[in-house]
Amino acid sequence: MGWALGADETPMRWLCTVMAMIAVVVAASGAALADPPRRVALIIGNSNYAHAGALKNPLADSALMEAAFSRAGFIVDTEANLSNGAMRDALRRFSAQAAGAEVAAVYYAGHGIEARGANWLLPTDTVLQNDSDLDYEAINLDLVMRATSGAKMRMVVLDACRDNPFGRGWSSEVRAVSQGLAEVNADNVLVIYAAAPGQTAMDGAGANSPFAQALAQRLPEPGMEIHILGGKVRDDVLRATANRQRPYVSASITGEPFVFVQGNVTVNVTPAPAPAPTASTFDPRQADMALWASVGSSNDAAQLNAYLAQFPNGMFAGAARAKIAALTRPAPVAAPIAQPSAGIASQISGTWSWSCCKNRNYQGALTIFDVAADGTFAASYGDDSRVTLGKVDGNRIRWTRHVAACGGGDQVWTGVVQSSGPRLAITGVWSGTCSYLNDGEDFSATKN
Repeated sequence: MGWALGADETPMRWLCTVMAMIAVVVAASGAALADPPRRVALIIGNSNYAHAGALKNPLADSALMEAAFSRAGFIVDTEANLSNGAMRDALRRFSAQAAGAEVAAVYYAGHGIEARGANWLLPTDTVLQNDSDLDYEAINLDLVMRATSGAKMRMVVLDACRDNPFGRGWSSEVRAVSQGLAEVNADNVLVIYAAAPGQTAMDGAGANSPFAQALAQRLPEPGMEIHILGGKVRDDVLRATANRQRPYVSASITGEPFVFVQGNVTVNVTPAPAPAPTASTFDPRQADMALWASVGSSNDAAQLNAYLAQFPNGMFAGAARAKIAALTRPAPVAAPIAQPSAGIASQISGTWSWSCCKNRNYQGALTIFDVAADGTFAASYGDDSRVTLGKVDGNRIRWTRHVAACGGGDQVWTGVVQSSGPRLAITGVWSGTCSYLNDGEDFSATKN
C-alpha cells in the first residue's frame, strides 16, 4: 500500500509530514530504550576496632540495611570493618557509581565523633592522640557528601552517635570532644542521625539496634515518601526506646515528591506508645542469613567471631567455629635443618665429588675457588675447563652451569650446605633444559 499526494498537498508539505512522523517514532523508541533511573547505596559497618572499643551491632545492622535498600530498588555495595585506606577506596568507587544516579545513599554504622566543628567517621585502624591527627586518621563527613554529589537526590544515614572512644587519651590542651555528631549544613541532601546531639545511640536488646530496625522497616514501605521518612523513623525509635533516643533529621532537598516503593503509605492514626521492640519485630532467621552472607567467605577470624557474638547458636555457628579453628591453627613446625659451622664462605673452597639423577647415576668433580667475602665464588667441573659463577648465602648455595650437551642451555643448581660427619655436604636439585634429563633432578655433593 503506497501513499499518494492529496489535491491540496505539495511535495514539500508531504515530505515535512513524513519527517515529523519519523521523528516521533525515533523519540518514542529512544524513550523506550532509555536506561531506568539508578539508585545506588553504600553501606559501611565498622565493628572490630584495633585501638578502640568494639561495637556490638554494626555488622548485623549493615546486613539488615542491605536487605532493606535492596527491597527499595537500590544497587547495594556493603563493606565491613574498613581501614582508613579501604574506606577511602570504597568512597572513591561509590563516587563513580553515584554520578548520574537518581538517588545515592550512604549508611554508616560505627564510631563517629565531632571535633573542630566537623563530623568525623572512624576507620577500624584509627589512632587519635589529639585533633591534629584527625585529617590523617579519620574520614571527614565532607568526603562522604562529595562522594554522593553526582546524584540527583542524596541521603546520608549516620548510625554513629556514640561516645568518643579516644576522649580520655586526647591531649589535655585540646578542647573536649562532645557526645554525638554535629549538624550538617549541605544542600540537596537528607541526613538522618541515629540520635540527637548529646545523646548516644542505643544497641537494643536484640541483634539490631532500634534505629536500624525502624529504618529498615520504613525505607522499603510502599508509598514511603522521602520527605517524611526521617520523621517516621524518629517516631518509631522514640516509641521503641520510651523517648530515651531521639533521631535527628536534617533535610535540604527538593520539594518534588519522591517515593522509594510505589503504594499506599501506612498512617499511624493513634500514635500510642508501643512496648520496647522484641524479637518479633524482625526476622532473626533472615538477619542470621544476611550477616553470614556478608562475612561467611571472609578469612578474617575477627569478622567470624563477630557473627558468633550476634548468633552464638545461629544456623552457621558450626561453620563459623570450624573456619575460625582452621584460620587460627598454628602452622606445623618444620624439622630443624642442620646448620654448618660459622664461616661457611671460607669452608667451601676446594674439590667436591657430586652425583645426580636417579636411575642414571651421573658423577663428577666440582672445584670451588675464588670465594669472596659476600659469598660469590667461581667453580669449574672436572670435565669442563669453563668457569661458572655462584653464591653462598648462609647455608644456601646456588650456581649456574652452561652445558653444550643439553642444547646449549643453563643448568641452575640450588642446594643446602650441611655438616655430614667431619665433612661438608650439599643436597639439592637442579633445573634447566636438557634433552636427556628431567627438570628438577636431585643431586648431592661431598667435599673431599
